[in-house]
Amino acid sequence: MGISQPKFWAEQVAERAIEEAKRRGFGVVTCRSGQTPSGAKHIGNFNDNIRSYFVARFVEKLGYKARHVQTHDDMDPLRKVPTRVVDLDGKWHELSEEELRRLSSYVGFPLVSVPDPFGCCDSWATHFERVWEEGCEMAGIRKTEYYRNVDLYKKGKFDEFIERVFRRIEIVRDILMKYKSTKTPEYYPFWVICENCGRLTGKVYEVDLDSRTVYYRCTSRALAGKYTIPSCDHRGS
Repeated sequence: MGISQPKFWAEQVAERAIEEAKRRGFGVVTCRSGQTPSGAKHIGNFNDNIRSYFVARFVEKLGYKARHVQTHDDMDPLRKVPTRVVDLDGKWHELSEEELRRLSSYVGFPLVSVPDPFGCCDSWATHFERVWEEGCEMAGIRKTEYYRNVDLYKKGKFDEFIERVFRRIEIVRDILMKYKSTKTPEYYPFWVICENCGRLTGKVYEVDLDSRTVYYRCTSRALAGKYTIPSCDHRGS
């Protein structure tokens, strides 16, 4: 008698996903992952993508439709400029002191507003999105739908959900403060791109849902507890 082997974890997750999809009346299981195109990625970043990919492929193997979706979080701010960057051919390059100084002036800008260090793409974000997608393709991660958050924002795909958060802001704050001691009762989980300096430093202090307007003040902010983004103190809406 052979020894019974437990099912691969991705198959177990796929079975539960199919069961839930059927319960909700969904004909497709969507497996999503995301990454920030801030530079070259390590194996830990790849882990998020490969796990969702495994589940999607097992969903298909079990006879159900699946989508593997990857979002590029390219509206995230540039935290710091790495000293080494990779080109589209996979070769590493050391940035010169002049290049580091020039690019460091973009700290705090959305990655889509930071120039490509090699000048081959329209932005820092686009360059490293290509590096990521081509790397995933080489590793066998195929049949993936890629989306850029900047495009989703421009198309208004997030509008409904942002408004929903603002309308339930007290509930959202209670949840955040339960798990994050750094959040205050006045906190809004939304940062605005300052119209004056271009950085993602517009701290919201008031929201008018009737006119769909947010009021902000450009405020210095810390990222991950160690990266500080300067501000210009501009007020806008």
